[in-house]
Amino acid sequence: MSLSSGLRSTMSQLKEVYRSLNSAGAKPRGCSTDLSLIKIMMIDALKAVDPEGLANDRLCKRIVFAESRDDLWTLRGDVMSAVSLCVGESSAFEVINVIDEVFQSGTYQEK
Repeated sequence: MSLSSGLRSTMSQLKEVYRSLNSAGAKPRGCSTDLSLIKIMMIDALKAVDPEGLANDRLCKRIVFAESRDDLWTLRGDVMSAVSLCVGESSAFEVINVIDEVFQSGTYQEK
């Protein structure tokens, strides 16, 4: 199963944001901006598969209140599960791979 059009659009927009941040000299890994961007990316992925946010409301709140990259890293499994329920496991892996790239490098880099 491929990414739904809404999720594909969301992920494309997020990739573009990360590309522009990279070219603008975004802050280094571990800064609060980086943490906020990862939160936005995770929440946007959830909202793309559940626009009303009803099924993932609690998970979104946990993401918002996460205090560290480690907290968010722990929650990425829950994001994977929630996305895979809506669009399938292979599509969810595509989403998690983009999020993982940000975790590993602090920024998104097109492969």
